[in-house]
Amino acid sequence: MDIVRFSSARAFRERAEPWLLRAEAEHNLLLGLARRLEESTAGFQPPIYLATVEDDHGVAGCAFRTPPFPLGLTRMPPEALPPLVEDVAQVYAAIPGVLGPGVEARAFAALWSAERSVVAREEMRERIYQLEAVVAPAWLPGGRLRSARPEDVPLLEAWGAAFVAEAGIHPADPGAWARDGVARGTIVVWEDGEPRAMAAEEGRSPHGARIGLDLEPAFVRIAQRKTPGGDFFRADMMGFDLGRTYDVVLCLFGSIGYVRTLENLRRALECFRKHLAPGGVVVVEPWFEPAAWQPGRVMLVTAEGEGISVCRMSRSAVRDGLSVIEFEYLIGRAAGIEHRREVHELGLFTAAELAQCFAAAGLDVVEHDREGLTGRGLFVARAGA
Repeated sequence: MDIVRFSSARAFRERAEPWLLRAEAEHNLLLGLARRLEESTAGFQPPIYLATVEDDHGVAGCAFRTPPFPLGLTRMPPEALPPLVEDVAQVYAAIPGVLGPGVEARAFAALWSAERSVVAREEMRERIYQLEAVVAPAWLPGGRLRSARPEDVPLLEAWGAAFVAEAGIHPADPGAWARDGVARGTIVVWEDGEPRAMAAEEGRSPHGARIGLDLEPAFVRIAQRKTPGGDFFRADMMGFDLGRTYDVVLCLFGSIGYVRTLENLRRALECFRKHLAPGGVVVVEPWFEPAAWQPGRVMLVTAEGEGISVCRMSRSAVRDGLSVIEFEYLIGRAAGIEHRREVHELGLFTAAELAQCFAAAGLDVVEHDREGLTGRGLFVARAGA
């Protein structure tokens, strides 16, 4: 089993792409990222890592990293992981994490941490959904989509600066990113009297693209960086209007709790239903039920990356029937230590209340998994007759 490292994104893509395209949806991130790196490495820190895992039959897996982001893996034979750990260690003394299929990611993390006397912790589990049919929208919202122009750069830069300030993890120059995107024609804005939203194409797979939705420009930028080639919009889940329908509408990681009230929950679910194509499904991962919420719980999480250390302490509470999480952050860099604070308030709904709101929104729950992705359950619903 050989690890073949590439200094050229083009050479890597030409070698790896035929293998990656065997499972295009699963490999969408790396397919889009490789194409983007051929054009520009703006927003990333050297050294960039691109490697294939090869056996007697050719490519059997891939690994990649675009600092400051974690190492990424595809599926690969188990025997490839020890030599891959050694090869990555020749490039990076430390990495902030590893993402990929669960088996490979956990095995790599165990090998990496065992040699360095550090602890690996699972942070997040995600899924990839592949869209196989597209239904043309029957109507369009007000406004129009247009390419970003030089005069939009200050606004785009402000959205980028909001990302840098609030996320605090990405060193990219938002002004340079905006100017580069406008020059390359990879940024579009939705204009309705004035720019209301933006989408940036930073790479795509040969036959696919991704779409994301968020209210906060900073989080939209994070999603764009994590999924190059996606289309992203800033909106409120209780009233967004994308002018088209989808086969799958996802609302995961308990974010539905931000609607706070049952009435707002019903409005959000009605909005999801409006964007659902015939035969499509709405998938919602709930926030905590009232009986499961633990007020007074204090948690501490720390993380280290290249040139940065972060400590986050949180405390849970209940206020006016809402779950409240107070976050305190210490962010340490060579230039100094910053302190930041944020408070999140989310509604606490029982499973029965959620089911009633699904019904009120015209959605039939076809599956309720009590465990779900993270132990909080999972609802799958279709539009009612």
